[in-house]
Amino acid sequence: MPDPGTVALINVSYDLELIDKFDDFGFPVGNQVITDRLKLFEFFKILNDHDAAPKQIICDIFFQDETPADSLLERELKKRNDLDDRKAGRNKSCF
Repeated sequence: MPDPGTVALINVSYDLELIDKFDDFGFPVGNQVITDRLKLFEFFKILNDHDAAPKQIICDIFFQDETPADSLLERELKKRNDLDDRKAGRNKSCF
C-alpha cells in the first residue's frame, strides 16, 4: 500500500457540467452530465506548477464525450510522470 502522504484521491463526482447529447444520427436529444474538465485542468495546472504536488493522483474520468476543455486538460495530464491510463476502457486513446 502506498504512503498516504504521497497519494491524492480526487473525487470528481461533484464538479459537473452539462454538454449537448446527440442520438446515433447526430440529432440533439437533450443534455448529458459529465465531469467538469475545465475545473480539472485548473486543478492539475496548479499541481503541476508546484513542487509539493503528490507523487500519485488518482481520479476516474470517462472521456467518451469531447468538450472544448479536453485539449487543455490533456496538456496538463501529459506533464505528469505518473499518468497511467492502461486500465481505461474508453473508445479513444485521449491521454
